[in-house]
Amino acid sequence: MAGVEKVSQGRPDPGTGPDGKDVHPTLPAIPLYAVLMAGGSGTRFWPASRERTPKQLIKLSGQRSLIQETFDRVRPLADPEHILVVTSRAHATAVARHLPELPRDNLLIEPVGRNTAACAGLAAPTIHARHPKAAIALFPADHKIVDWAGWQTLIEGAWRLIASTDAVITFGLTPTRPETGYGYIRVGAPIDHSALPGLCAADAFVEKPDLERARQFLESGRHLWNSGVFVLRVRTLMVLISEHLPELSAGLHKIAWASPGPSRQRVMRRVYPGLPSVSIDKGIMEKAALLVAPANVGWSDVGSWSALGDVLSPDEQGNVVVGPAMCVNSAGCIVYSSGPLVTMLEVSDLIVVQTSDAILVCPKSRAQDVRLVVDQLRAQGKTRLL
Repeated sequence: MAGVEKVSQGRPDPGTGPDGKDVHPTLPAIPLYAVLMAGGSGTRFWPASRERTPKQLIKLSGQRSLIQETFDRVRPLADPEHILVVTSRAHATAVARHLPELPRDNLLIEPVGRNTAACAGLAAPTIHARHPKAAIALFPADHKIVDWAGWQTLIEGAWRLIASTDAVITFGLTPTRPETGYGYIRVGAPIDHSALPGLCAADAFVEKPDLERARQFLESGRHLWNSGVFVLRVRTLMVLISEHLPELSAGLHKIAWASPGPSRQRVMRRVYPGLPSVSIDKGIMEKAALLVAPANVGWSDVGSWSALGDVLSPDEQGNVVVGPAMCVNSAGCIVYSSGPLVTMLEVSDLIVVQTSDAILVCPKSRAQDVRLVVDQLRAQGKTRLL
């Protein structure tokens, strides 16, 4: 994100200092469980993102995939036993391979994708059975954060706050441009709490705006980009699902009450495909009383190729390069190559993506429309490229 200093994203120490002592000696008594929601496909990240290799399994920089980086970020606050990953059957083997530290029982597999409300709801009974008073932090598995230490401090602050309340906390990012690819949160009255400076009531969630509204949001100073991250007690989450999505709650109860093993799997295969497909934002959080804290930590949902400029350092001409590429007298370009050398000469504001079997070239201003290529490929029956 513009104006945020890029910092190291090496693997963090999992909760202990050089002397072996706990670096968080005063953390709340209730445990924190992290849920990584890894069911997305990332069609706007084609051709690097495919149905078999979705965005969360891609290495955009360094040696770690997005899901591995997300796992690494929460390790200082939650041991692997307290980290759950919800993913699809098609990606379960790959996710397990990317996260060898994850306990087998903590990988929850959806028969089909039913959006993030079902994803979060599937994890909640498992956590509640282990610790009914636990805090739960819901994270998309395919986001990037520049300032890991700052992000961990925010999550810890939210954890402290909900240890003594039934609050629901989300995080918003100060807009740096009139972005039409993000949802927004309109902030309300300030709330004084030492654990989370700048905390406010969340007045409303706003869907992705057109350019004119995005400009108005930027000028108002009252709108933040929606991070899609939520921290609350697990019992609070289950109550909210029951109140606002009763059909989803009923289906999840059928699965949770089935005997573990083959019986539960049969119930899962029968019930889960019929659950409502709705995001947790729209289905639950828009209707709940939320608090929002500013989180200017270099966040991006990496929802399109143009977003790489928010989280990777550009060269002097504003080009962002991943993999073997060369930009000569070129400016403002995004270049990604998984193999062959890509050379850019006398061009500007282009996205060029090279994989083993496909090349994407488009203006940076049309990055949100890459999904139209995916739609066209599907319509033409070229499933091998999806």
